Amino acid sequence: MDITLAKYNEIMDRIEDNITIFEKVGFKNNRHTIYLASGDILNVRVTENNIAHLLGVNLEYLRLSNKFKPNMNSYELLKSFIENRFVFKNLVSDGLLSFNNMFSDYIDEKLSSFIDNIKIRTDDVYCVIKYDKEKTYKFEDKADICDYYMIRKKLNEYYVLGFVQNGNIYYPSTSRKYDDYQEFEKFMRRISIKQEITYPYLMKIENSEQLFNKSFTSSLESKEVLLDRVIKLSQKYDATSSVAKDFAYTLNRTKNDKTSTNVSINVLRLLSDSIKSGNVLDRDTIDEIVGNVELTEDLLGLIDVCNNTLCSIENNDSALNSYSSLSEENKNLKEELKKLKQDLENKEQENNNLIEEKNELLEQNNNYNEQLNILDEAYQKVVTLRRG
Repeated sequence: MDITLAKYNEIMDRIEDNITIFEKVGFKNNRHTIYLASGDILNVRVTENNIAHLLGVNLEYLRLSNKFKPNMNSYELLKSFIENRFVFKNLVSDGLLSFNNMFSDYIDEKLSSFIDNIKIRTDDVYCVIKYDKEKTYKFEDKADICDYYMIRKKLNEYYVLGFVQNGNIYYPSTSRKYDDYQEFEKFMRRISIKQEITYPYLMKIENSEQLFNKSFTSSLESKEVLLDRVIKLSQKYDATSSVAKDFAYTLNRTKNDKTSTNVSINVLRLLSDSIKSGNVLDRDTIDEIVGNVELTEDLLGLIDVCNNTLCSIENNDSALNSYSSLSEENKNLKEELKKLKQDLENKEQENNNLIEEKNELLEQNNNYNEQLNILDEAYQKVVTLRRG
């Protein structure tokens, strides 16, 4: 694409708009933790230093102009480029620079996908590809530098965000949008063959500046769609569908849900028997049944209501003898007893320590007495020798 002056002005306006949104929303403070069905965990950060590349601006070429201050980082260079757009336009007019070399060949796609991609959503994920260049066949003379590609689909458009690992963090390195399926298919064949294909089943976002902390979990229905797609894509590109971790996670969650349901049913049965017999369902019995399973707030509330009613009927004094108040008093007494037992254990430990210290002091005293006896015997011998 040959970039004209009008196109240059359009590109610069779009870059400025994207940067304004990036700074206003505060994407740079987001900390994404993406849990993949393969078992891999991606700690993703979007930093200011990634922005120029994601927007398709060739800073290395622009440095040749010598129009930047020394020691500026990439984001400062990008902002300076925007602020001095007319300076660079004049450099092109003078034949010193070229508009085409300032930007990526895919500048329009990068600008169109920038905001959508740095949001890093998982609700519209198409798939995630773990890319290993040692596994793939090259269909183009073009090397990929990304370790992972997250692909999202919105209507008939495909958004691609590539991540590169640096230490324990993954940083966005490439951003693209495909609205032509043939072009997207060409891209998929280049990065998918012989690779691992998976999907995210959980993502956490933290933003310390905005005090934002939220988790996003894929529903069972959406995971069924993702799993079916991943399997079909793996078959299509002779790749590996890597989903074992999420499969185990889903099994465990289903198992826990089933256990919780069974416990709740048993508690309700006992509560029904208690109502029929007129005896309260005491907390100790509930704890024995429940074990490590947490009962719902609704069920706990129902137990308290029934027990309060039974206790009032039996004692004819709901205000003084409600089960809730007795249960709370009993709970407090148990906690106090637990604390007293702990205090007793601490005192016993202190006493044991004092006994040990006493024994050590007695042993030291015995040693000192033995040394004194030896010195006394030596002294007596010296005195005897002198008298003789």
